[in-house]
Amino acid sequence: MLKIICLQVHPDDEYALMHEGGYGKTEMWYVLDCEPDSYLYYGLNRTLTKEEFRQHIENNTILDLLNIVPVHKGDVFFIPAGTIHAIGAGIVICEIQQNSNTTYRIYDYNRKDKDGKQRELHIDKALDVADLVQAPALKPISQENIVLLADCKYFTVYRLRTENKMTVKIDKASFHSLIVTEGNGMIRMNNTETEFNMGDSIFISAQDRYYEIMGKCEIVLSHI
Repeated sequence: MLKIICLQVHPDDEYALMHEGGYGKTEMWYVLDCEPDSYLYYGLNRTLTKEEFRQHIENNTILDLLNIVPVHKGDVFFIPAGTIHAIGAGIVICEIQQNSNTTYRIYDYNRKDKDGKQRELHIDKALDVADLVQAPALKPISQENIVLLADCKYFTVYRLRTENKMTVKIDKASFHSLIVTEGNGMIRMNNTETEFNMGDSIFISAQDRYYEIMGKCEIVLSHI
């Protein structure tokens, strides 16, 4: 079996504020690369009651309920609070998320830490917040140069691809966060040119302006 991170779920804001004193967590994964036959868990393969879900956890058969999704470069997974999920080995992702680390572990493959102790699970809280409805089918992503990857009240994310040059508008409503996922090039703004390469992260503060992305590259752009 491929090594999987722990099976987990995140609460929404209302539950997290009440029980954890902080906000919940909605996130998005954009797959940058993966090994052959890589997969992840995204939601359930059938609709369950809380009692059925708890019974499968206690019987150590929880993996039988999970929706297994083969992963390919360029896939996008929007993971709203309440979605049960786990990423497998051999997958490199770009993750955009709420500013929160509130996570409830459901299953951890009986792994032990350096002291021989199993990590704490959060079954009761997970059952409070988990969406136990069968996961929807995932939609393919367009190959156009500008593609909306995710749009929710916490963040909006685009994938930008350019062979030469692209002009982007920014306003005072939000900053722009740029993550260079392929290629290299230069950003020109306010008579200033900034070179970039794959793996670079660029922050542009909120302002009413246009800027140019020049070069052959792919960029994940996010804003609030």
